Amino acid sequence: MAVTDARILDLGLLHHYTSRTSQSFPIPPQSIWVFMDYIPRVALSHPHLLHQVLALAAVHAAYLRPGDRTKYLSHGSQHQGHAIAGMRRLLLVGADVATEEGSLALFLAAGLFLASSFASRHLYNADPGAAHTAMDEMLEIFTVVRGLRAIQDASIRQIPDNVVHSLVSDRAPAEVSSGGTLDLVRDKLDELAVFISTCRHLDQAEAHTVGEGIAALIQSTGDMPGSKVKTSHELRAVFMWPRALAQEFIALLEQRHPAALTVFLYYCIVLQATEDTCWFLDGWSARLTRAIGKWLGDAPWADVSRWPLETLRLKGSRH
Repeated sequence: MAVTDARILDLGLLHHYTSRTSQSFPIPPQSIWVFMDYIPRVALSHPHLLHQVLALAAVHAAYLRPGDRTKYLSHGSQHQGHAIAGMRRLLLVGADVATEEGSLALFLAAGLFLASSFASRHLYNADPGAAHTAMDEMLEIFTVVRGLRAIQDASIRQIPDNVVHSLVSDRAPAEVSSGGTLDLVRDKLDELAVFISTCRHLDQAEAHTVGEGIAALIQSTGDMPGSKVKTSHELRAVFMWPRALAQEFIALLEQRHPAALTVFLYYCIVLQATEDTCWFLDGWSARLTRAIGKWLGDAPWADVSRWPLETLRLKGSRH
């Protein structure tokens, strides 16, 4: 693509971000200004954030315009690469991170990067025939979530008060909530924990690791009074559970261990509950369910996984 064409496309993406992408997040109305106005203004002084804004806008445009998907994903991946390189440089040298605005720019870039990671990996593999890759891709995203944890935990303390007051709202949009879904998920997870603790198909170490994974998911879907940025319980759990998992549980998922995959299906239910309002998560639960269902056909996991699988298939997906 010629330099002039690329710049024109960037201008179009910046307009797309301010007019469409910035208003596409499931956030309270009083917080939209942060995404529509504040982030673009901060990005003009912080190239890594500007590249991330353009990368996310490109992925969103690819999501909305399937006919131009290849063009937008290709151009967005270039901006994503620049954003990652910029964040890495800042972390290595510490420049600008100690300032309030610099720390905020890094926090915002990390958050937008998570959204674009979920969306781009799914859009690159939107073909239903690619379902077998879904688990590996989600585990890559888990690595991203866990890797960005230190950045976000450190930088959130420096967010300006006016931004905090806007993001920290007790009035998360009601349409994001899935009603009693999380209560039912927690009840079923309690039952699963009892089964895991007495399952003769697991050794002691496996049972302990899986039990910890269940406990982390129960905690992630519950109330967190100390959470600084308020959002829906479901959306928060999507990001919190990967952060809370022990590496041993991640290893079981990588090995496609049936007990860990069964727990993961409950995470898919939480994920599915966000898809109607979170475009960047749309389609993930269906791909993951298709993949995991093929690995849980043996006893006793076929019986144990029946409820989450039926729950997921009951709602279905557009993908």
